[in-house]
Amino acid sequence: MSALKTLNLPDGFKIEIHRSDLSNPFDDQEGVFVLDSFGRRSIRGQSADHVESLKRAQDENMHVFAVRAYAHSGEAYSLVKGDWKAKHSNPFPPASSGQMWDSGWQGYLLVSKKEFPKRAKAYEAAKGMLKCYQAYANGEGYGWQYVNPEGDTEDSCWGYYNEEDCMQDAQAAHQHRIDQEGEQLSLPLEEG
Repeated sequence: MSALKTLNLPDGFKIEIHRSDLSNPFDDQEGVFVLDSFGRRSIRGQSADHVESLKRAQDENMHVFAVRAYAHSGEAYSLVKGDWKAKHSNPFPPASSGQMWDSGWQGYLLVSKKEFPKRAKAYEAAKGMLKCYQAYANGEGYGWQYVNPEGDTEDSCWGYYNEEDCMQDAQAAHQHRIDQEGEQLSLPLEEG
């Protein structure tokens, strides 16, 4: 497996950043986040019973946010601001937006009121969760390996949803090793 990026460190070690498979971030949320997805092409077939069940969920224990998707050589997801019930009547953007053929409603993201009582906090949490889901849907997982001068992997970590966090943690792991040995190192390092 070839690295996407390699940092050659002054002590002969190197940090390698690789692509990694991700699991669906909604799989282990246990009712905190629920993605109620019906697909971009099936909105017109959505039943009134389904909309009523979403209204009940919102009234009882969940914040409900409408989710839009734009699919064109990748998936891009966004939350619709405002009341999802009012937006429900027109799921597709206007032709003037230039996005009418590749975008529309994806579904709804439900967020537990128990975990996030305030709607504004739930909205921010939902945006973060949707960002993770977008990385998962586009296969944008990352991992790092900490390789010694002999070419052996001494440490690694996988499952990052973005390259920046992956690199930052890899550099922190290297700094931790340096600190344990009593040496000093300034980061960031030059890429090789």
